[in-house]
Amino acid sequence: MQAAGGGTAASETPNLVNIGDKMIVAGIGFQVATMSICGLLAVDFAVRTVRARRAKGEEKVLGREAKRFNFYLLATSVAFLTIYIRCIYRVPGQCRPIPLTERRKFALLTPIRTS
Repeated sequence: MQAAGGGTAASETPNLVNIGDKMIVAGIGFQVATMSICGLLAVDFAVRTVRARRAKGEEKVLGREAKRFNFYLLATSVAFLTIYIRCIYRVPGQCRPIPLTERRKFALLTPIRTS
């Protein structure tokens, strides 16, 4: 949806530019909504998994494997949160011009997300 909006916004007709901008904002909004659902499902999975492992006493049995899994949960959570924050921040950025001071903050999120 965002790509179609970007293509439409690149046209020379002011009406199509406006429609393209609205499509981009709708695409970002849809992305935030789907990421919210996925984030809630991931939290549910993590909580249920940790509770089940503690109930079975696997935390002590698995040892090193449990630590790897916990590291995986942490790394996935950090990656998700940086992408999610950037998506949320993009919605108002597409609706209005972003001042230069805010652009610097926005630019900082890109290297964090990709590294």
